[in-house]
Amino acid sequence: MGRVDSMKAVGREIKGSYDERLAAVSSIRREAADYTAEIQMEHREMATQLREDLSKARSVLSTDVSIMEQEMKREHRETGTQLRKDLSKIRPALRQDVSGLLKSYRNMITGIKKDHQEVVNAWHDLVATMQSKRSGAPAAARR
Repeated sequence: MGRVDSMKAVGREIKGSYDERLAAVSSIRREAADYTAEIQMEHREMATQLREDLSKARSVLSTDVSIMEQEMKREHRETGTQLRKDLSKIRPALRQDVSGLLKSYRNMITGIKKDHQEVVNAWHDLVATMQSKRSGAPAAARR
């Protein structure tokens, strides 16, 4: 019967330590709940801080972009002004060059037309000569 008594003793010990185990588990649960609550609170604080930082960064970025945009517009105006000044300096020379090119073009076209007319006349003379040689009649020159 030693075993039965020993099993009964173990049962009584288990029953007796139930309150201790329950207290230990309850304590662990409370600690876990407290730790979870602490983490959640820290998370909320961190989220609030990050939102504030983001808002500040957005404001700074917006200001920086605005400043950059104004600088770019100013530089664009200055560049436009400088380019107009440079163009006004070289405009007479450009006009003279273009005028010279147009005159040269017109002379070339006139020369081509003259050469073309000479070729046309020569062709007509050649055709008339060939026809007169075929028919035996004197050639009538065209010009």
